[in-house]
Amino acid sequence: MTENFWILRPLIIAILIGILAACGQAEKTRQAATVPEPREADPPNIIIIYADDMGFADVGYHNLRADIRTPHIDALAADGAVFTQAYVTSPVCAPSRAGLLLGDYQNKIGFETNLDLKSPDMRRRFKQAGTIAEDLQARGYNTAMAGKWHLPSYGQLEQYGFQYFLQTKGVGPGYTNTAADGTIIPTRPVPEGYHIELGAQFASDHIKRSSEDPFFFYWAPRVPHVPLDAPDQYLARFPGDMPERRRQALAMISAMDDGVGRILETLRETGQDKNTLIFFINDNGAPTRITMPDGGSFKSGWNGSINTPLLGEKNMLTEGGIRVPFIVNWPGRIGPGKWLNDPVMTFDVAATIRAATGQADAPDLPGQNLLPHIDGHNTGAPHEALYWRFEAQSAVRVGDWKLLNFEGRSYLFNLTEDPGETTDLAMQYPDKVAALDQRLKVWTAGLEHDPAKLSDRARTRRREFYAHYLDGKQDINMDLINADLIYGVNPSDIKQEIEENR
Repeated sequence: MTENFWILRPLIIAILIGILAACGQAEKTRQAATVPEPREADPPNIIIIYADDMGFADVGYHNLRADIRTPHIDALAADGAVFTQAYVTSPVCAPSRAGLLLGDYQNKIGFETNLDLKSPDMRRRFKQAGTIAEDLQARGYNTAMAGKWHLPSYGQLEQYGFQYFLQTKGVGPGYTNTAADGTIIPTRPVPEGYHIELGAQFASDHIKRSSEDPFFFYWAPRVPHVPLDAPDQYLARFPGDMPERRRQALAMISAMDDGVGRILETLRETGQDKNTLIFFINDNGAPTRITMPDGGSFKSGWNGSINTPLLGEKNMLTEGGIRVPFIVNWPGRIGPGKWLNDPVMTFDVAATIRAATGQADAPDLPGQNLLPHIDGHNTGAPHEALYWRFEAQSAVRVGDWKLLNFEGRSYLFNLTEDPGETTDLAMQYPDKVAALDQRLKVWTAGLEHDPAKLSDRARTRRREFYAHYLDGKQDINMDLINADLIYGVNPSDIKQEIEENR
């Protein structure tokens, strides 16, 4: 018996090892069946944060001002990709937002100024064009937005793909269709609270409710757009001697940065941080009113933000009106510390989202997927040319060169050598002016909408801007610059529209 055991011992050991291995493999199979796949394998969540009238200098990671404090926004930049030459499609709020959400030049649908919001034809074409939210909702995303809308059909965002919304103090009153428990309700006024905090809370709640499904959240805080309305708790963060409007802007931006931090913390708490693609951008340059005048009512005027070192301001196609902060963050895909200098535009956001979520390219749209450029797989420039038209202004950028036209006058800048647009080279390079101008003519010929017809008062105001910023004129009519122009949508019209659509 003993002799047989020793003879059979190797066979017995082999059988036991096989049994143990089979048991181990069975346990692994059982665990694989019960543990969900990592979110990295799922379609990414999408967040767009779109600030309002914030100057180029007013993010900490640009390192242009010592007084700004944006640690959470700076963390997004440090952990992702920063585009140093990023542009919006318009130097004012409403058409800029349209370009972002449509993923196209909004000029194509006759949307060039805030005044075009009153055009029935533009509103119809905006609806037909389709938004990022509509595309994502069709792909099973939970879609929501909070903040400033400033686009057609205020208070009726379901028709643009947003299942849940909380609009807070954009133009007119705020409205929501979402109860505290997340159920959809008839549109009603927003609850009491500070609009920036309400938007961040709404975003956090939406993220928590979407832990099992991919989500899209568009947060457009009215920061630091007038009226300046920072509560004392945020103002106290910025003591010392400074213009009060500057203190207000810093406080509002700090409140927004807290909101960014809250969103990031919620993503970490729900295990969704690695697989969430986040964009942080601003809608246009700050309205500095040339001299940044302090005092007076905080309901209008300079909003306390700063465009340094860029030239010009909101309502202009100079760099200070259209070049903005732009961050792309996706921890599961994008490595930290990437800075890219190629010109990009906000319609690239839609193209990048389509690629990230597995949608087909849209060759009829101008946007480009930025991910291969961030990864280094595509070392070419995303765009051959970028175009703008706003009121009596038009511009084109090709490579280093930018041509800017205003009322028959052309200005030419080499932005690589002169990002502050301090030296007009039009007289030196007439052939370059002619070539770029021809490009502009071809592009504008495809636009059905004529440039906006300005009132004499508004046109004179624009001329003062150009005379000062581009021609060096110092004797400026500041009464005209600081006057409030009726340039937008009447809140009573919005209220009537909401009532008619209930």
